[in-house]
Amino acid sequence: MDPFDRDYYLARIAAEENAADSASHPLAALSHRRLAEEYASLIEATDSLSGCFSDADPVAR
Repeated sequence: MDPFDRDYYLARIAAEENAADSASHPLAALSHRRLAEEYASLIEATDSLSGCFSDADPVAR
């Protein structure tokens, strides 16, 4: 994952967590928490795949 993408996802996680904390309705808070979890899962998935292609031909990527 590009460092700029990672920074973006981390910023989105923080923003969604802040929105969840300040939401006036429980369903809105839940939606924001789920979005934060989705951004976190994108980071985790990318991190777990980062070693899968280390032996691959860089031209093929």
